[in-house]
Amino acid sequence: MPEQQTYQDCYASYENGCLTIGNDCVERMYQIACDGIISTGIVNKETKYFWGRDAEQCHWKIYAEQTPAVELTADTVKDCLRTVITHKNRKNAVKTEIKIYPRLPFLTVSSRYYGEISLDDDVLDELVLPKHCHFRLKSVCLQDQTDCHDTLVSEREQLLWDGEEIISEGNLFLLTDYLAEEELLLIKDSPCPSSAIGAGGLKVTDRAGRIQLYGSGLFGAESGDSGCDGYGVTIGVGRPEELIPAFRKLYRRQCSFLNTQPSFIMSNTWGDRNQDGVLSEAFVCQEIETAAELGVDVVQLDDGWQQGITMNSCLGENGIWGGGYYAQKKEFWAVDPVKFPNGLLPLVEYGKRYGVELGLWFSPDSSEDYQNWKKDAEQLLAFYSDLHIRYFKLDGIDIISKKAEENYCRLLETVTKQSNGNVMFNQDITAERRLGYLYRREYGTLFVENRYTDWGTYYPHHTLKNLWQLSKYLPARKFQFELLNNKRNMAQYGNDPFAPAAYSMDYLFASVMPSNPLMWMELSGLGQEEKEALSGIIPVYKAHRALLDKADVIPVSRMPDGMQITGFQFAVTPDSGYLLLLREQSRYDEINLGLKLPPNAVLQTELLCSNAKNKVTLGRHPGTDGRYPVAMKAEKSYAFWQYQVK
Repeated sequence: MPEQQTYQDCYASYENGCLTIGNDCVERMYQIACDGIISTGIVNKETKYFWGRDAEQCHWKIYAEQTPAVELTADTVKDCLRTVITHKNRKNAVKTEIKIYPRLPFLTVSSRYYGEISLDDDVLDELVLPKHCHFRLKSVCLQDQTDCHDTLVSEREQLLWDGEEIISEGNLFLLTDYLAEEELLLIKDSPCPSSAIGAGGLKVTDRAGRIQLYGSGLFGAESGDSGCDGYGVTIGVGRPEELIPAFRKLYRRQCSFLNTQPSFIMSNTWGDRNQDGVLSEAFVCQEIETAAELGVDVVQLDDGWQQGITMNSCLGENGIWGGGYYAQKKEFWAVDPVKFPNGLLPLVEYGKRYGVELGLWFSPDSSEDYQNWKKDAEQLLAFYSDLHIRYFKLDGIDIISKKAEENYCRLLETVTKQSNGNVMFNQDITAERRLGYLYRREYGTLFVENRYTDWGTYYPHHTLKNLWQLSKYLPARKFQFELLNNKRNMAQYGNDPFAPAAYSMDYLFASVMPSNPLMWMELSGLGQEEKEALSGIIPVYKAHRALLDKADVIPVSRMPDGMQITGFQFAVTPDSGYLLLLREQSRYDEINLGLKLPPNAVLQTELLCSNAKNKVTLGRHPGTDGRYPVAMKAEKSYAFWQYQVK
């Protein structure tokens, strides 16, 4: 009897070595043989477009010594249909997992290796392009390590030419048959190229016909009996302009916390560069009081709340970083009794009175490839169970081997599972080799940048630019982006027109509002003018946050560079949402704005807040080009509208 399984619109069937997986949007067929997995192509079911060639096959070599086992499972917890294919021989076993999600045109493929790892070609997925078609390739490379990089999204476009072989580094690859208006999206689910273990990317070979995603990160790895994950692949099909929004939706579904946890405003005092020198019970109480006054949800204590001393401390010498914490001091993660003689529980309780949560900075011990991950997990879970602390900034991470990666991920998985998903990680991706944007993306938010007025590295338009570019491909709510106290270190910038002090505080908040806004400052150091400015936007944001959290955030207009009218559309439904526009130091004050709306939609709008209310207008009717007229008469102004299609 054939094995079959369904889940909502998803289906999978396996009979006589033939595996078919699909839903209403996409279908892919495989042949499961002892020497590997064979695929002929993938179909856009809505248009019947076939990405492949009938006479050619793609073969992932695995080499088993017995008939592979195939298991089909409806996974209602992760909202997908899951197929597991197990190949075994005397030296190793490989479990390949294929997932498909309801009403989304994507399949994800990943493999876990047991025993001796043997890789012939290190290919993760492969397709043969249709013949006699014309293709455009867009390669997108994402960058973390933001302490030394500010170009976080790099795009390269080229036409495929018969006879030319291409090797392209990156994370996302869009292939477009621009005559048929069909698109294929290939994503390597791995850290950024600068952080991934081993080389990887996309190859076009065999006279521009064969497309390969390669680079498992497993060369030199030792899996043992517990197994070892290789990097995975997400593959999708659809129409141009529709596939990337569909991927953002898939990403949100895979990050369950984006659907169950609200976005948050967090403060972290490290942005004022006093390091751990200011930490005390009285100081934290003052921060909590100011947070409540402003409407900030979480006050996070950065490095220095603990007994152990890191190299970032301004109070002592011989600090360490990244590893050796337990070797240096058994009670490294005990609360510093000098700074907090009563511990942290009174501060947690004090925060509760004001409706403010307390968060902590934490650095997992990297010694011996994170061999102490269980101790770290126990420590975090103790803070959660004993103190009800659930926001943890994870920092000091450097993943230099597959074993280190596996152990670090065990830490994330264990704490998440044992806290029933209530612990929220804020993974710092500012330095060293970390998981990045796409690998193990289900674990918490990403703390994207460290920028400081003390060194003149904080420019609001750069931060806005990075959020704007990343939100094109990934959900904006995955990120934390910062705003700083704009009146600190004004002399560092001289007469620079893009200096932080040239912008109002509510403008700075608006510029990172699509993410989880990070108040990268000592809140109690804000002046009254800055507090009053924030009081005009934060209550509005929080009043609409529940709907904003459901929205697909779409960057609109041009990329910010300090001289544009730019912003974001929050599409809650096809007919309703929000629009946030920011006029930088633009030489023009009017634009015609393209929005994702039904054709010729007439808008009913309400201006919710602005720092230049009498100088902004949004037209209700589109012009002949389908764009909406916008006027913003004041430089460095923002406007936040709610809209409804009439």
